[in-house]
Amino acid sequence: MPKDSRDYVAELNQSRLSLVRALKENLGENFTGGIMEDAYSKQVCPDVVVPIEICTRENYLQLMKKADICIATTGLYGSIGAKLPEYLAAVRY
Repeated sequence: MPKDSRDYVAELNQSRLSLVRALKENLGENFTGGIMEDAYSKQVCPDVVVPIEICTRENYLQLMKKADICIATTGLYGSIGAKLPEYLAAVRY
């Protein structure tokens, strides 16, 4: 783990961007996902930005429940990602 937490977060974000780009490239229209739209993401990764409407809680949960597969990434400092508990809760319905 890098000594500077900013380096760690930057590496984690780059890893997540690489994953999203690979999924988008390999799965094409079968992939729903990306990076939430904001001024920063439009500058850094415009190729994988998704409209903010997709990221609202209601729309996100609807999309997640329709998905056959959900992918969670590592959280900060090796913790489980915040999405994993949402994915687990969704399979109960």
